[in-house]
Amino acid sequence: MGQLRNQKNFNFEKLNAHHFLQNGVVSEEFWQLNFYYRKVVEKYLDALLHLTDIDSQLKGLLGSKVYDKKEKELYFRISSFDTFFLINNIYLERLSEEEMAFLKNKYHQNVLDEEITQFVKNTLKKVLKNKENYDDKMKIHLEGTLPSDYVPNTSFVIKFTYDGLKDKDSPQFLSTLREMHGKIEKIKDDLENSAKEKLDIPLYVTISFE
Repeated sequence: MGQLRNQKNFNFEKLNAHHFLQNGVVSEEFWQLNFYYRKVVEKYLDALLHLTDIDSQLKGLLGSKVYDKKEKELYFRISSFDTFFLINNIYLERLSEEEMAFLKNKYHQNVLDEEITQFVKNTLKKVLKNKENYDDKMKIHLEGTLPSDYVPNTSFVIKFTYDGLKDKDSPQFLSTLREMHGKIEKIKDDLENSAKEKLDIPLYVTISFE
């Protein structure tokens, strides 16, 4: 179903202990649980930061420059949003046996209720940390971002992405792109500032246009 980003950060011993490896390959069950957990994270962030409204705002601004997600990377394809996605890996193998049993039970119930939201809030720091044995605040480069983007080891990273090269032969291409990018930078800054007030985990936004 999927391919792990930056595989070396996953703990394959723990994946195996949870029976998520089949002949050395990560199982379908792992991905199903991972995507379910990710949906709860998106729902939690949306409730606090109004991400659905930001997605609508960006779609209105970008118009035809909004990507067709079907051809893009896995985490964008499964995102609840059309103009951005959470690029973090979710390291579910770090959950305890009891926590994993609870997650599986909620997944099979197919619910996004307050109980699973609270569970995710309580376990986020454990499964979000990029390098398991590093300090939360240690600055790291997260794969999938610009080379200059360094973020705390435990942080949310959202990527705004759009087809910036579309209509590149237009005489107004550069001026239009600069104006659009400036407006997107403003949305980025507003979201990061809002997150500082409402989250206990840092949130950063990177912008990608190709």
